[in-house]
Amino acid sequence: MVNRAGDPGQVAEVKRIAAALPPEIPLRFVAGNHDACVDNEVPDHESLARYRADFGPDFYRFREDGAHFLVVNACLLQHPERVPEEHERQMRWLEHALRGARRAGASHLVAFTHQPLFMAHPEEPDEDYPWAPSPPGRPPGYWAVPRVRRMPVVELFRQYGVQALFCGHWHRNHEARDGNMLQVLTGAVGYPLGDDPSGIRVVRLTRDGLEHEYRALPLGGAAF
Repeated sequence: MVNRAGDPGQVAEVKRIAAALPPEIPLRFVAGNHDACVDNEVPDHESLARYRADFGPDFYRFREDGAHFLVVNACLLQHPERVPEEHERQMRWLEHALRGARRAGASHLVAFTHQPLFMAHPEEPDEDYPWAPSPPGRPPGYWAVPRVRRMPVVELFRQYGVQALFCGHWHRNHEARDGNMLQVLTGAVGYPLGDDPSGIRVVRLTRDGLEHEYRALPLGGAAF
């Protein structure tokens, strides 16, 4: 949502834009490294408290017409070192939420994170692919959650049948799959790095699963 976590002017601008949405469109925030971390990298107690004050919970669930949705703070998966108890709390919550979705007979089970769990497949090492090098000065595997904390989440998603995971972070569109679970990365609106223009992703839940479509934003301020 912002470029510098906790920047009052940027937070105010996000809220100004959000207030223009029609009331029938609920807005759900997903915590990213620019929103909830110190120096856009590592969360600590202060940065998490500031995020929660500005945008609300950083991990939570919601329901729509029998479908269950989980919002996970992947910053805690990527860098839990300053807030290990928050990482552990989120993992307990995640398993509880997944069990609850199963008990409720969820028609669909969809998750959202900022950082993707993996780039090509869950068992990949924490290394770069030639087509996805880490930014200068960043360690290999920067774009995805490290394997040691990725796999417990992947195992939970497999166990409870998460159908899709929608992510960002890479600033490009990309898809990968783990069995029946589709992982979809959507490029950044404000700073796309790939060939796709700024845009949004429209997701439709169907009786048999889901469909998604990337739509480029029009130039010149035309109606979308």
